Amino acid sequence: MKLTLSSFDSPEMSPFVIDVPDNPQLEPEVLIGRARDCDMQIRKSSVSRHHCGIVFDGATRAVRVRDLGSRNGTFVNDQRVSGFRDLHNGDTLVVGFLSLKIEISGESSSVWDRVAARARAAETARPRRMEIRQPGEDRPISHCHAR
Repeated sequence: MKLTLSSFDSPEMSPFVIDVPDNPQLEPEVLIGRARDCDMQIRKSSVSRHHCGIVFDGATRAVRVRDLGSRNGTFVNDQRVSGFRDLHNGDTLVVGFLSLKIEISGESSSVWDRVAARARAAETARPRRMEIRQPGEDRPISHCHAR
């Protein structure tokens, strides 16, 4: 999976590209902020020293962002982030006052999307056993399978 963050506001800023292994053993976090120890350093006064983090969850194949107590907040699609918030392809991430376009690409993400879709379809198509009872009776009158 590849995550690309490109600026809407500053065309001179090169896109930031993160390659995530297909099967990460750890849940790495990419730190975004003004400080030198940040993975993605943004030198803008509206960005806090340690502004937000992007986490890759290997178990669920999700990309999430969390605010780290920043002064101006972190927003996804104009909604303030509190706790963890999932990121999806095409989302807009606002760090301070800087708008970043989220691009998630790579074969592995589409494979996981197909697996999730198949699981949802199987869940809704699974037959369920139903019992028909008379009101006030403990024993069922009959059994049937419903779809």
